[in-house]
Amino acid sequence: MGEDCYQDNQRFKRCTVLRRNQNYVEKARTDYKGALANYKALKLSLVDTNVYPEATLEAARLQGEELIDKAVTVDAVKAAYEEAKALIDNVKTKDELKAAKEALEKQISELPYTAKLTVADKAAVKAAYDAYHAFTKMAGADVGGISSSVTLLQQKYDKVNELVAEEIDAKAKAINKKLDDLTGSDADIAAKVALKAEAEAILAEAKALTDEIEAVNEDHDKFLKDVTMNEVEKLDEVDFSLAVATDASRKLTKAGKEGATFEEMKEALDAYNALTDKQKYQLDAKALPLIKVLEQKLGMTVKSLKITAKSTAKKGSITVKWTVKGEADIDGFEVWKSTKHSKGYKKAFTTTKKTYKNSKGLKKGSRYYYKVRAYKVVDGKNVYSDWSNKAYRVAK
Repeated sequence: MGEDCYQDNQRFKRCTVLRRNQNYVEKARTDYKGALANYKALKLSLVDTNVYPEATLEAARLQGEELIDKAVTVDAVKAAYEEAKALIDNVKTKDELKAAKEALEKQISELPYTAKLTVADKAAVKAAYDAYHAFTKMAGADVGGISSSVTLLQQKYDKVNELVAEEIDAKAKAINKKLDDLTGSDADIAAKVALKAEAEAILAEAKALTDEIEAVNEDHDKFLKDVTMNEVEKLDEVDFSLAVATDASRKLTKAGKEGATFEEMKEALDAYNALTDKQKYQLDAKALPLIKVLEQKLGMTVKSLKITAKSTAKKGSITVKWTVKGEADIDGFEVWKSTKHSKGYKKAFTTTKKTYKNSKGLKKGSRYYYKVRAYKVVDGKNVYSDWSNKAYRVAK
């Protein structure tokens, strides 16, 4: 870094600023650790050392120094100092530390025997670990005095993790078996795509378990053993992308044929929109022109919808609800409002729901009219259904 600092004037200036800032931080750390020592001494002079032993206050001070040493800016050092003072202010009494220790030992001892643990016991074991972790953060806690209980907890935690890993791996094995039996037929490609979500869920379970183990070992070095999930590793290597793209292409081709149903067209477009940019690029060139055609066809289906609206009134509000008859791919509904039956309508609300509560701009005793229409954006323009009937109500 010394050589880099002298390569040009700009780097030299930047390095000078960094060094100056670092010097400020180091000085702040030293000053605030000194202030923390004084604060601990003041606290010690004010408390009954039979209730709050000096060793407990000293442990809190050392924890506070660790916070200060981790701070990398002067402002962060100041904030860490305030946290450190809070650690000293909130130390447990001698009796409270003893009670916490006994409660933790009891919680661990009440766990099932290691040989009798099941996956269902995972939550209880994790809760015991969380209690242990919290205990280790208590200033003055006798962590060394519970070593036998901690060893027992480690054994139980490792065992239940092993059981969970076996369960996840068994699910991965079942998926792998199904995938191994598939061929390249259209039906099997669709079947592989259908297995994708299930495979992703299994991989997520496995990751959650390994992440948990890693997090525990970061807090307490080598507390837990790693788990082995060979079938999960095999499943993680499966490439679904080609099958997904091929299945989308097949659905698009089918949807582009004469007589294709609304469901087939919607399913094809959904499959296409779920693809990555790379997968879209890999599609059969014949399938790509169908996208625009299907979007237009589905957009036009909004015109076939029949919407029926009704309204109710309560003090201070009018609620409009509507039902939709027919099938269409829509983006939402527009609700228009007027105080006259046949004119003066203005758009009041846009929603994807089938209800609208009007609670503003109402005058008691006045009659309000509402009408609703569905819309779909096609090529940047809205395509609309016919208007619903006009639902009206007198404001209360």
